[in-house]
Amino acid sequence: MEVLPNPLNRAHQRGRKAERLLAAGEYEEAISCHGEAADLLMEAMNLTQCEQAHLSLELQRNSHITQQRLIREQQKRARREAKSRPLRPAATGERDTPGGERDAQLHPAKAAVAPLAPCSGGRTLKDDKTRLEEQQTTIADLRKLVDFLLTENEKLTCENLRLQAENAQLRKEPLADTPSLSSELWNQPLPAQDSQTQAVPAQWREDEAGEDA
Repeated sequence: MEVLPNPLNRAHQRGRKAERLLAAGEYEEAISCHGEAADLLMEAMNLTQCEQAHLSLELQRNSHITQQRLIREQQKRARREAKSRPLRPAATGERDTPGGERDAQLHPAKAAVAPLAPCSGGRTLKDDKTRLEEQQTTIADLRKLVDFLLTENEKLTCENLRLQAENAQLRKEPLADTPSLSSELWNQPLPAQDSQTQAVPAQWREDEAGEDA
């Protein structure tokens, strides 16, 4: 007996597809896949009656929603960086001019600090990447937990059905055996000692009749 066969599996497929799309830079498609996975997990939550499985599915759904928010932030950051890139060659060209060289000589500290600006963005991207990896690890752990809980739920359901069938059978058996037991009791012959007991009064009556004569 399968429990939650379609929605849960489809949600896992959407999650893996979203990871591939994100790695390829397809932000909108990845966000859409995470949204579909969240909807499928909600459908799976409505199909299960196991409290632990319901909680695990809810955590997975919240994780997909969080992934959507993180991907949107990463998408906005990538767009800002893309807009700022055309300005960098112009700044580099100014350094090649004599005026740019004089500015670099007059302000060596400023020239030394300028290349550090991209590093700040790099740290932010690294933090986002770390958070995404943590989210993916959490999703993988939750998937394992859901699979385990569904397997246990299936076993318990089968055991419950078996016990219910045995209980129903046990309730029927005493009622079926009662008539046959009563008929056997009625059809049994009287014990031998009862016939001897009935013969004694007859002998007494014969003795009394002889004495009267």
